[in-house]
Amino acid sequence: MKNNLDVISENILKLPISVLTISPRIQGFLLKQNIKNIQDLVIAQKTGFENLHFIGEKSAKQIDESLQGFLHKSKEFSKEKLEELIDPRPSLLTIDDEIKPNLVTLITPFSKKLLTNLQKEREYEVIRRRYGLEGSDSYTLQEVGDYYGFTRENARQIEARGIQNIKRALYQNPDSFKWQIPDNLTQEAVTLCEIIRAGEEIQTENEIIHIIRHRYMFEITEKEINALQFLLIVFGFQPLPRRISGSNVDFRAAWHVKGEVNRNNLYQVSKSVHKLLINSVKPMSLFELTSQVNRRRQRKMTVNYIHYALKLCEQVEIAKNDLY
Repeated sequence: MKNNLDVISENILKLPISVLTISPRIQGFLLKQNIKNIQDLVIAQKTGFENLHFIGEKSAKQIDESLQGFLHKSKEFSKEKLEELIDPRPSLLTIDDEIKPNLVTLITPFSKKLLTNLQKEREYEVIRRRYGLEGSDSYTLQEVGDYYGFTRENARQIEARGIQNIKRALYQNPDSFKWQIPDNLTQEAVTLCEIIRAGEEIQTENEIIHIIRHRYMFEITEKEINALQFLLIVFGFQPLPRRISGSNVDFRAAWHVKGEVNRNNLYQVSKSVHKLLINSVKPMSLFELTSQVNRRRQRKMTVNYIHYALKLCEQVEIAKNDLY
């Protein structure tokens, strides 16, 4: 009996052939013939298995009977049963698939569950103390190393391994784990990362919080700031220091999210902008600032470092009419 692809559910067609009651020998044979799922098998069946080399009549009959029996039973499968057959791996984290997952509130429980299941509890504990998750204070690599009795470099390596595991599970290669990672969670991670990257190369933390607030209709409290910052680290974004070394220039909390911004150039330009504005008796326009900074450096900046410097320096305020 031949089956019509058009009347078989798409979810049934993508099921692996391992759901059929056929012998391991026949299953191995089909896989070698590049028949991996029900759809491949139904297509092969329509030609009477003519394109399958060296298949015997008895094996063809077993395949046909198993396929017919399975397709008949599948009409009564619930949604949960289908999901179990499509991916029999246990779920790592249960979240509502009808609601957009809020990554700020989920990144901590997701990371803890993942690393605990991987028996990498030490990785999670180092990350928890480094980024102040679950109510912990935030500590330096040296402090974490001292607490656990290993070097600063050991602490850095453990942290890096933990973050890499989380990245891989969240959006790089979730299928490589023996647990199901919710599809809407991995899709949201990719989407949110792309949304943030679509903005400027350097973004203040407040600008990113605005994106989060708009996307999740969610007000980030002081309690969730650490979770947000850890999420940005998982995305591969880099935090900028709050103070430029060797100066009294303070930066607003900000992140380098993409591009080839040279941090040294940014810091030098920020020092120049800060000094010019401090020494100026009246507000300066962006044109005046750009002219004077370029004159001092004797070359034009390829990146709009002056724009970033004005945005990041805490001491800079907009007076009126784009005057600083």
